[in-house]
Amino acid sequence: MKNLNKIIATSLVVTSILTLNKIVANAEWKQDSNGWWNTEGSPWSIGWKEIDGK
Repeated sequence: MKNLNKIIATSLVVTSILTLNKIVANAEWKQDSNGWWNTEGSPWSIGWKEIDGK
C-alpha cells in the first residue's frame, strides 16, 4: 500500500510539472505615423510596458 501511494504521488507530481506551461512574453513596441503600438496582436495591453527602457 505504501508503494502504491508513492507511485501515485510521484505520478501526480510528474504530471503536474509536465503540464505546466511557461508563460512566454513575445511582444515589442513599434512606431509608425499613427504613434506607438505593440505587437501582442490586440489593441489593448495587460500590465506595465516599457518604451526605450523607461
